[in-house]
Amino acid sequence: MDAGDSVICGIFHNIDTAGHTYGYAISTQYVGAVINCDMYAYSVLQAVKQREAKYNEEWLVIFGNDHGGIGQGHGEQSPEERTAWIASNIPFENN
Repeated sequence: MDAGDSVICGIFHNIDTAGHTYGYAISTQYVGAVINCDMYAYSVLQAVKQREAKYNEEWLVIFGNDHGGIGQGHGEQSPEERTAWIASNIPFENN
């Protein structure tokens, strides 16, 4: 890593916890956890935007999940359990 390079990692675990507790489906608790995490992600993106403007920095932010789920579990090979996604603050090609 060159001088000045940085990596910051974080985990928003509340969605996974809600999935295991209440099920990976539409429940008030699961949807609430998704909304809560969305607000955290928005806060991260706003802070990055402010740093980029103030310090002339360029940041790459990547959000992703590690698995989906069915019922209250995961780990099998169904599409619902294997589905993962990523999102970025910078557009990228899906090749």
